Amino acid sequence: MYLPIGDRLKKLRAEVKLSRNKLAELAGISCKTIINIENNKYPPTRKTALKLIKALNVPPAILTVNATDFFSLDIRTQLKVLRLSLCLGQKEFANLCNFDSSTIRDWELGKRKLNTANKKFVSKILTSYNGKYNRR
Repeated sequence: MYLPIGDRLKKLRAEVKLSRNKLAELAGISCKTIINIENNKYPPTRKTALKLIKALNVPPAILTVNATDFFSLDIRTQLKVLRLSLCLGQKEFANLCNFDSSTIRDWELGKRKLNTANKKFVSKILTSYNGKYNRR
């Protein structure tokens, strides 16, 4: 079941037992912004979303994709969903991961398979996100 980002944020905030005011303080944004996002008046900007993700200590995709659905996807799809949830282009995402942008593109299109070292690296990133989220 898909939840709008505001509903997802409200649910995550409740799970970690944070008030709107406390989350606003931790994220360095206004409480009014959180209220507007939770009421689905507007989605968070990229900068605000990243602040919320950091304050809640959750994987970026959790705000945009159901966690169970996300972690049941194949690794290539998880990688793409993670990149898109960060609002990053392939080049920006590749720079963050120290990969060539054509490598990211080819992985996402299935034109190139992840080699063992890259698969371990990507799996480690995704598993660490999964572990952090599931400890809640």
